[in-house]
Amino acid sequence: MLQKTERFKGNITLQYHIYWKTIKTDDDLTDLIGRLARMRGVIDLQWVTTWADDRVVLRLQKKLSHYFRIEKIENQERWYFFHNSFRLFLLDMTAESRPSVFDRARDLKFYLELAEKCAKSPEASYWAWEELYYRVSAEEHETVPKLASQERFRSQFIAFRPIDAILKDIGLAMRSVATRKDPVAFTRLVLAGAEITERGFYIESASIIPLLLDLDKKQIAIEYVRDGNRFRIDTTEALRVSLKLKDVGMIEEARRVFELAEPLDLLAASAPIEGDPHDKNIPLLKAWAEASVQFLDLDKIIETLRKIRRGTDRFERIDAETAGCSRTRCSSRWVFPC
Repeated sequence: MLQKTERFKGNITLQYHIYWKTIKTDDDLTDLIGRLARMRGVIDLQWVTTWADDRVVLRLQKKLSHYFRIEKIENQERWYFFHNSFRLFLLDMTAESRPSVFDRARDLKFYLELAEKCAKSPEASYWAWEELYYRVSAEEHETVPKLASQERFRSQFIAFRPIDAILKDIGLAMRSVATRKDPVAFTRLVLAGAEITERGFYIESASIIPLLLDLDKKQIAIEYVRDGNRFRIDTTEALRVSLKLKDVGMIEEARRVFELAEPLDLLAASAPIEGDPHDKNIPLLKAWAEASVQFLDLDKIIETLRKIRRGTDRFERIDAETAGCSRTRCSSRWVFPC
């Protein structure tokens, strides 16, 4: 998908090229960057240090950290590329065998190396689950059926892996086995997807998060909340969860969730907010008001609230219109007086 994304054009690309020239002769660093650029989602630097040279990781932190958004959760650092254009740039540059020549074999090699790293991770760990993605990306289609068994996906579900993440991998595996024209493997994946979907029907992600926090499974709880900047739960629930995260001491993560969930479009809206009982805006604003006192200055909250205008309730309008019509009929000479 990244390869299909439109490249960012303009001065920022020139800046990337200038900076690349300063590190391109450091083969160890560029190899590490090549792997990081191909990692799906979050970059867990703690996991990276289990297989990368400490000196190379240190050079990464000193020379390139400003190109990443770094989140600290307890003693763990989660790195995200500050802009996808930089990741796309690195995908191209690290796969070049010579200037301006994209080497597909080199590109696949990076994915294969990541798959091998994941294969050595503990079986029930997040990175063990990621092996399937990297095998597919490395076009190692013959190994996919073994990794995409119904039992394996079921064990991931039992280990609290988010359901949409499991289903996404099942979809990847389907495309992989389709290239091998393996109807048996494809049918098994259909059954696996049906099982996970049915199991997920009885689980509400927002309700399981407090349970995971109570069980001290904080990392898994965060995975249920969001995938990078994309929420896996409703925005209103995310605001409520931010309070629970703060209660268990995950201050930075709580603030990050709150910031991502803030309904800025509603808070800055010039038009009145309608009060339809079926509208999600009112519960969303109430959740924001409850959470905001934990993350914003009181003056800022009051200033924001004063700008919000609530429109007339739909049923109030209907009642008003009905009353108006009744008065009109009563005053008409064609009906009896009320």
